[in-house]
Order: sequence, then C-alpha cells, then structure tokens
Amino acid sequence: MQPKRIAILGSILVGIPLILSVLWAPQRSVGIPYPANNGYEDFLRAVPLVSKSIPELHSTNVTEWQSFITSNRVAMTHVRAGLGKSCLSSNRYDFKTTDLISMIGAFKYIGHTFRAEAIVALHEDRTNDAVAATMEGMRFANESSRGGVIIEASLAMAVEKIVLERFTPTIADLDQGNTAFALSNLLKLDESAPAIEGFFEREEQVRHQFADRWQYLLYRVGVGRKTIRDNEDRFRKAFQQSVVKRKKVVIRLAKRMHELTHGKPAASWSDVVPEFVPAPLIDPSTERPVRFTP
Repeated sequence: MQPKRIAILGSILVGIPLILSVLWAPQRSVGIPYPANNGYEDFLRAVPLVSKSIPELHSTNVTEWQSFITSNRVAMTHVRAGLGKSCLSSNRYDFKTTDLISMIGAFKYIGHTFRAEAIVALHEDRTNDAVAATMEGMRFANESSRGGVIIEASLAMAVEKIVLERFTPTIADLDQGNTAFALSNLLKLDESAPAIEGFFEREEQVRHQFADRWQYLLYRVGVGRKTIRDNEDRFRKAFQQSVVKRKKVVIRLAKRMHELTHGKPAASWSDVVPEFVPAPLIDPSTERPVRFTP
C-alpha cells in the first residue's frame, strides 16, 4: 500500500473515534455543588429590580446620587442578603442573549449603587459608612464571579473598578480605624479571590456542555481555537492587571496605617510586613512582589 494511502487510512482511524467521543460524550457537569442557600440567587433576584437611571458619573449633585440609591433600595436588599450567604455562580449559560446582557448591565449598576452610597456618605461626613459600602461592593464583585467563567470574571473586574474609583483618593484622609477595617477586608478578599485557572477550566466545561457538538468538535481539532486562545490571553492580561490594581490599593492602605502609627510614610515592604501585611503581595504576571512605591 502506498504511503499516502496509509496516511489517509491512519487519519480516518484516528479521526472517527475523536468524532464519536465528542458527538456522543455525556454532558459534563459544570462547577462544584451549589450551596444549599446560594447567595448568587439573591443577586439574580436583584437584576430585574435595578434602576438604570444613574446620574452622570462625575456628577457632584448629591441629591441625584441619593435618588439613585433610593431607586435601588429593594434591589440592594437582595444583594446584601446574598452577601450574607455562600455564593456560587448558577452557571446559567443557556441564558438568552438578552437575559445575559440584562445581568451584566444590572451587576454594573449594583456596583454603581455601592459607589453612590460611598459618595453620599462622604458628603455627609459618614466616613465609616463610606468605607463599609466600598468593602461591600468589593465583596459583591468577588462573590458574583465565584464559580463562574470568563464573562463573569470580566464583569467582576469592571465592578471592582467602579467601586474603587471614588474610594482610592480618600485613603490619605482615613483615620486609623477605617484604614484598618479596609485593609483587613481587602487582605481577606485578596486571599479568597477566585483563581484565574478556575475560570479557564469552567470555560472549557461550559463550551462543551452548551455549544453545538459539531462546533465543539471543530474547536477540538483546532478550527477557531486560535481565536479563543487569543481572547483568553487578553483576558489573562486584564485579569492580572486588575489583581495588581487591587493589591496596590492594599499597599496604599498599609502605607497609611504605617503613617498613622509611626508618624512617617513607609518606604518598602519591610516597613509594613508583618505589622500590617502578613507578607509582600505577589504580582501574578511576574510571580514577584508588587512594586512598593514610596
């Protein structure tokens, strides 16, 4: 038999089992078992109740922000109920596109509501409440992505950015109690935040579970895989940058604690470790400590 025919026959013999394994493979379960009382379901209950009548983002009109908070009061009751429970994404990736868009938009507006609460509290000299609202917003970003896939992780990054935007400039004026509270919360969040590899693993599981079997077969043999990998590479970079930004907020809080405690700014990790931070925070892109800028 000619070598060319042997190669063709070999490809057929290898390809047929691959096709059969993909087309008739059992559906995979996605994620891990849900909590008995899943806080993520409370987040979803808030979605249709969220008001999108948000003031211009840089508005200084406190009355407008108060009105926005009031319009989302019921939705935020559900969100805060969810934050009091264990949370895990419901993995409803068979959503209609319109449902998914609604969820994404609503979660961002929830982030804006936490931000609005901080704005109003600062205006009314309720710094404790402003810090508490910010930390709740950060927890919401964290918990709303737990057990999810790339789209939920990307959404969590957007919510974090929204929540921290107003808080970060106030760190230099925080008292010791509020600084310690914020630092403790962000350190816990950094330690418990979902790892990036989990998002990639569930992305693959979901792609298999909900994609058309022929589409999945094409992905497995390489058609379209480059596009997916390019998207995942972009996500990895954005995720790592978001993590570093959060860690830099922790550094600013640690430096503030050092200044309030010792009367002078901290210049390096050795000034705040282990008194205020257990160990230097690691940059996931370099696997080295995040730069501690004086």
